[in-house]
Amino acid sequence: MIRYDDFFDQLEERLKGRGFSVTRKIESGNDHYELFASRPYKPPSNARRTCYIIATNLDAVNDKTVRDYSKRAFGFGLANRKPHLPRGLGGGMEFFPVIVSDDITDELKAWMRKSMPEVHFMDVREFPVLISPKERKIYYFGCGPPIGWEMYQGFIKFVENELGFH
Repeated sequence: MIRYDDFFDQLEERLKGRGFSVTRKIESGNDHYELFASRPYKPPSNARRTCYIIATNLDAVNDKTVRDYSKRAFGFGLANRKPHLPRGLGGGMEFFPVIVSDDITDELKAWMRKSMPEVHFMDVREFPVLISPKERKIYYFGCGPPIGWEMYQGFIKFVENELGFH
């Protein structure tokens, strides 16, 4: 398995510098999460939310891997959340399951562009993200969910700002 320790070390430092609480190297069942980070934030809609970034690295990635990992990471994040406000009182949550890999095929990139992130509840969303350190690129679902274009654009901006290569 390819290790991305330098990438995760740099990401940890960057996220901590931006106010995230970060935990590294977590084992949960058969899953290994390299990084679990959370921070409250205020998207363009002005509703207070808590953002969770749950990252791992994988060698081989395909559409099934992305969906399966995203669901497991979402479940882990939901079980380990520390919302800053209660749900229903502006305490919504965004979960960003992140896979770091340099084996992101053109087929997978095309699938990501055509896919839509999941909305689990009115105030809880899951947005899978793929990062290729070698290409220095981020890939995320290209179709906005049926929750409003402004919110989807906020998601893109958040991912680019917090996880992007600057």
